[in-house]
Amino acid sequence: METEYIEGFSKSAWKSLAVKALRLGWVQGLERACCNLGKSEMKPILICGLFEDTFPAINELPQVLEEVRRLDFVALCERETHHGRGLTPRFCELAPEAKAAAQNKVGELFDAGKRHNIWLSKRALNVWWTWLEMAPLDTGRKRIPDMTEWSGMPRAVVDAHTFEGKVADVGATILSGHYHKHLELSQHVEAHGWEWVREQVHSGPKFASRQPNFTPDLFANV
Repeated sequence: METEYIEGFSKSAWKSLAVKALRLGWVQGLERACCNLGKSEMKPILICGLFEDTFPAINELPQVLEEVRRLDFVALCERETHHGRGLTPRFCELAPEAKAAAQNKVGELFDAGKRHNIWLSKRALNVWWTWLEMAPLDTGRKRIPDMTEWSGMPRAVVDAHTFEGKVADVGATILSGHYHKHLELSQHVEAHGWEWVREQVHSGPKFASRQPNFTPDLFANV
């Protein structure tokens, strides 16, 4: 199937930007992704990110869902993720059970989402199960949002989950969503803070936008 390109990047790269920008707390990253994906594609990505990254306290769920519905990127980026709240080790320990639940309890998990007025994608089921299992109670946890201006697609965004990353055999990056990368990210945040992580992302190389017939050696600064 032919890859769909938007402003020189595959749609998978823009979706990856939306995921990673929420993880990083990068407001302009979310804005740029939304411009290229549209609201209808952006909101399911953000819903998944709420449980993969934001991990709101139980009583904050209605408020954070409203932030997604109105695409309030600043408010979403101000919310501290599980990486900065000491919750990531348990989040990762539950991975086998979460993956099993996403395979074997699909109906139950979708029904639980409906009770909370949430339309879940299949991709979100494992982290949704983890959120239900952990039931976080630590309310009011905040971080300073990343207000870095857009200057191009960071290499840390275009990982193996994207078409470009697969072609160039990029593998995982500091922002990738594998469970072991979540754990590594939490360790970076604990040791150095979000500003250090953001510096690694924004000061690193950018991927040049390309037309559909690129080959890996056409990437700039990889």
